[in-house]
Amino acid sequence: MATIFLDFDGTLVDVMPRFHAIFSDYLVMKGFSPPTLSEYRRLKRLHNYDPEIFKALNIDVAWEDYGEWKVNRVESTSYLCLDKLIGEPHYVVERLRDRGYSVVLLSARRIRENLLTELEWLKISGLFDDVLVTEDYKIDSKARKLAKIAENGDIIVGDSETELTAAKELGIRHFGVTTGLRSVEFLFENGARVVLCDYTALLDVLT
Repeated sequence: MATIFLDFDGTLVDVMPRFHAIFSDYLVMKGFSPPTLSEYRRLKRLHNYDPEIFKALNIDVAWEDYGEWKVNRVESTSYLCLDKLIGEPHYVVERLRDRGYSVVLLSARRIRENLLTELEWLKISGLFDDVLVTEDYKIDSKARKLAKIAENGDIIVGDSETELTAAKELGIRHFGVTTGLRSVEFLFENGARVVLCDYTALLDVLT
């Protein structure tokens, strides 16, 4: 049985409201007016990384200061509650199982406990065949997590370069999605061959 390793942030949940809130709260604290959610979403897809967004907004802040602020909040439950489910994961996962796939949630979160809490909030805690958490976030963190797990025929799905790196290093199939923090152009520039509108489109491309 082939396994589909399904990313969480930006794939199963829309994280833009959370990232926007963290970004905005920091700017307000520093005395700046934050962009709207729609403008932040546009800038994030255009520039990918927050230092570039600050530059686009003509806001001069110390990146190290903001980076520490963000890391300390990005997985806190007070911000995680802003995440929104994308599509109908119960329906999609059940249909993928009907087609013979095992579905494993694969996250690069640092705090496993808070991820599991969020899965309970979203009522998807028992949905997956397994939940794998790298507990660090580096470009190769998912590749390292799957190094002794992934097999020929497996598939990895996600919105960022971490899934692309895992696919390249492990020789497994990759599908990008457009619902996360990275633009379609970014994914193709970093080696994606197929980018779907969202993970629900797996039902259209996998038989």
